[in-house]
Amino acid sequence: MHRKNIAHRDLKLDNYLLTKSKRDPKLMDIKVSDFGLSRVHFNIEKGGMIYSDRPGGTPQYKGCTPDVWALGVSLYLMLFLQYPFEVIDINVYKVIECMDNKRFSFPKNIKISPKARDLIERTLDPYVDKRPWL
Repeated sequence: MHRKNIAHRDLKLDNYLLTKSKRDPKLMDIKVSDFGLSRVHFNIEKGGMIYSDRPGGTPQYKGCTPDVWALGVSLYLMLFLQYPFEVIDINVYKVIECMDNKRFSFPKNIKISPKARDLIERTLDPYVDKRPWL
């Protein structure tokens, strides 16, 4: 998808589908659905911006490079069963403030590997150039 310069812009657990792998029936593949908010990159360099006349996405999954950010949010949600940026009312400005200030922490009662922790921290970095690029 990214190699074709397409950004999904609304990646979330609801839009991931699991199917049996054609390569190995013991494995599962993840497919992405619901491309209603997707857009083509106009600036295809690393971290390129997506220009659109319509905003999109679920507030907890937004970011400057929305797909990389959303994967970090999704991983956090799968591991801890909560969003990294909990805001009592879904106020976009409060969510963005939490994102900009990197205001999230890891629950102390759940152990995760150092690699998973590092990946989450890098994908949820407010500075686009510090996030991993797919």
